[in-house]
Amino acid sequence: MASGLTRRDLWMLAAVIAVGVVTPWGLAALRLPGDAVAASPVIAAVVGDPATPVIGNPRGDVTIVEFTDYRCPVCRRSGAALAEVMAADPGVRVLVKDWPALGPASVPPARVALAAARIGRYGDAHAALQASGGRLDAVRSAGLDPDRLEAIAARDAAAIDRTLAGNAHQAWTLGLQGVPAFLVGERLVRGGVSARDLRRLIAAARASPAR
Repeated sequence: MASGLTRRDLWMLAAVIAVGVVTPWGLAALRLPGDAVAASPVIAAVVGDPATPVIGNPRGDVTIVEFTDYRCPVCRRSGAALAEVMAADPGVRVLVKDWPALGPASVPPARVALAAARIGRYGDAHAALQASGGRLDAVRSAGLDPDRLEAIAARDAAAIDRTLAGNAHQAWTLGLQGVPAFLVGERLVRGGVSARDLRRLIAAARASPAR
């Protein structure tokens, strides 16, 4: 539904209004995923980092920040949900923070993704790597040459590693302890999300008086 609420959500809200009492049960039923976060220099730094690749609509009216590791299965499922939402909603702008939080084996695919960004193909590489669990040769399915991307990653290693270090620092300043994580408007979700979760968060961000 356009509001981001399901028929069940609306039914429960109507029931709460009908009795004139907001019960703990009613609040829990309508509660958004994640925690509320206030505008701060930390949030501004995360959203305003020019080194972060953008997918979706660069001029979208709602910004989602995604912290992800290509070897993370929950990231893969959440990424698929995000792709579903983006396909149906042209107003979504996504900033992807490659954060190899699962260890050294997660660093090569993150570097390859950021190498693809340097030739304007980040979105393609990101989708292929996320769907495959970080297999470097998966970028071939997007028409990319993994050897070329690895060469770019080696050539621009200092800049790419600065981006990865910056992403890790931003994750820590937000208090994140792992992946995935999503910042949508004034909500920070630590963990996986469904397409329904994302639609509700986007609707809330659009309705926020802080916009």
